[in-house]
Amino acid sequence: MRRLVPDLAERRKINLLIVEFHFARGIFGMEDAKECRKALNPGEWWKIFGDATLKLKRFAIRILSLTCSSSGSERNWRSVEMVI
Repeated sequence: MRRLVPDLAERRKINLLIVEFHFARGIFGMEDAKECRKALNPGEWWKIFGDATLKLKRFAIRILSLTCSSSGSERNWRSVEMVI
């Protein structure tokens, strides 16, 4: 989180909003928001229901947009195979 949000005050606000989300309070407690959690993928859900919490919405979408890659691991394994 420190890399994505360098500002401490901003991180504190986001952490408080994460608690709101976790316990389904405020906008996250709306019946539609709860029901759509099951039906929509996370990115779509945040685009629809995250407008009231723009800081948390931006953070969530940034996290969900991160790509995973195994290329670093694959390079390491290739090096090991050459040694063996």
